[in-house]
Amino acid sequence: SEIIEAHFPQSSWKSPWTVYFSKAVQDAHRLVSSSAHVEFRLNIVESDGRSLLELDPIYNHDRFSLSHRDTEAAVEGGDEWIRRRDAWIKIDADKFKKIKANIERLHLQPGPTGFTFPASQREHVLEVFSLLGSIQHSEAYAEFLTKLADFEKIEHSPLPTSLRPGIQFRTYQQHGYNWLAFLHRFGLNGILADDMGLGKTLQTLA
Repeated sequence: SEIIEAHFPQSSWKSPWTVYFSKAVQDAHRLVSSSAHVEFRLNIVESDGRSLLELDPIYNHDRFSLSHRDTEAAVEGGDEWIRRRDAWIKIDADKFKKIKANIERLHLQPGPTGFTFPASQREHVLEVFSLLGSIQHSEAYAEFLTKLADFEKIEHSPLPTSLRPGIQFRTYQQHGYNWLAFLHRFGLNGILADDMGLGKTLQTLA
């Protein structure tokens, strides 16, 4: 049968012998040593009634994907390889260290799966990490962008019960209030640009 030379992933192991595996054995124990293509998945997570953006780095090695946490555990443990199903995957330590350094520099916080940040930092965060990999939008994040561009697509927000009984909002005032509630939820700033006397103060106080 066809015989193929192979090497063990353990860099500390030395042997005077050359080790050979049959092709069948090699196919069952692949070595994936190519550099990782990093994909940053953008999502929205809820925290104490507010919404934050979340950046989740995924390290793609051929058909295998490693999470940032798995990669971090390997690097901190001094491991160069991770076992996944029928393959050994070589950790891309250089890319991991660059990503970790930027996470710390931008003060991103650990989230459910990735790292969270307020929407006000969105442009700067995406500018930095787009240089290190590709950006992928989740469905929730794509919906956020749609609402940011068209306030009429923002959900209706009930008025606070602390308003004086009998106060009624006109349709455009309700739109303005919905817009402000949406901005507050994501920690963003905004401008109400109605003409004078149309109730900007009332919308803002509400």
